[in-house]
Amino acid sequence: MLIKKGYYVVLLALVISACSNSEEAPTQNNQPKTPPVIEAPVVQSEPEPYQLPKRPDTPEPILTIADVKAMTSPDQLAKALVAPDAQVRLAAVQALSPYAANLPDVALQRLINMLDADQDKLIVKNVALLLSQTCHPAVMVMLLNNLNRDINSLNIEALTVLGDVAGYRAVEKIDQLLARLENEQSITAEQIRPIAQQAKEKIIARNGKPLACSW
Repeated sequence: MLIKKGYYVVLLALVISACSNSEEAPTQNNQPKTPPVIEAPVVQSEPEPYQLPKRPDTPEPILTIADVKAMTSPDQLAKALVAPDAQVRLAAVQALSPYAANLPDVALQRLINMLDADQDKLIVKNVALLLSQTCHPAVMVMLLNNLNRDINSLNIEALTVLGDVAGYRAVEKIDQLLARLENEQSITAEQIRPIAQQAKEKIIARNGKPLACSW
């Protein structure tokens, strides 16, 4: 009887232990879970838009003829070649004549640009004359290449100055131009034909000898 009673005591202890464990398990399962950490997306900042540089408080002064006359170097005169006033540009071109054989690159390039871009015919004529005095190889190439242009875009002043300074090398190019003009019936062609013929005759009249350069 005592053994049987002890059996019931052990059995009761096991039941109580099982109940205790079953009560604790839901408690652990019901504990609130820590939510996962969500990292905020990395937002890349957009590059700042390009800003044009601000103009200086003191813009470049507008040059006058008096300024040109006061200039003492071709580098200074080169700045006046882009002046808005045509009279100032003309004065600068004429003032560069004594420096023709030693023009700085910036002056030479601006003069070449002016030969086609300047709208003042007197300036273009003076530019062509000045360039012909430089004896620079790039100028000779430019003057000869002018003869290969379309008739309507040919620079007449550049053609004229070839007759004044060039040698027999230019005669061959002028002959090719005259051959093309024979097939042209436009007003421009009629204007260019006598100028080209006259340039050729000038060169031949001095036996094809260039006046200043070895052209």
